[in-house]
Amino acid sequence: MNWRAFGAALLLVLGSGFSAYADDQDGRDYGEPVWREQHMALPAYPGDDHLIQFDVSRSPFRYAIDPSSLSIGTKDNVVRYVVVIVSKSGVRNVRYEGIRCDPRSYKTYAYGIGPGPFQINTAATWRPITTAGAERYRDDLAQQYFCDGVYPRKSAELIINRMKNPPSSDYF
Repeated sequence: MNWRAFGAALLLVLGSGFSAYADDQDGRDYGEPVWREQHMALPAYPGDDHLIQFDVSRSPFRYAIDPSSLSIGTKDNVVRYVVVIVSKSGVRNVRYEGIRCDPRSYKTYAYGIGPGPFQINTAATWRPITTAGAERYRDDLAQQYFCDGVYPRKSAELIINRMKNPPSSDYF
């Protein structure tokens, strides 16, 4: 009999059994809580009425949020919104997106051009928010309006009020 192989096998069996016992001895999960995204219905495609415009420095585009689409997930803390982006030539792009304040990331659930309708983004994944180029509007939304540090603001109403009445950055 090969005692070395027997001993290695015995250690493997005992080690794996001990590990399973230590992790589940009282039925509780001792790991980090698992974040799960809650399901949200697609909002109505926005018209031009009631849009709230916001500035993005050094951008050739105009940006606006549809306030009726703004929500904060009660279980996942995702700030969801419809953004309308208009180019200098008048091309209208519409996106239904979500922002997570921690980690600073976004997801585009659906998109549309002109009068719509939305097309579901079947390849939607969470991506880091960038501060460069035409996509930096998400960074502005997160920093100035949606997030209070690593948490979303307390309500969609507070976000809408903040967008309608931006805080002054003048100290003098």
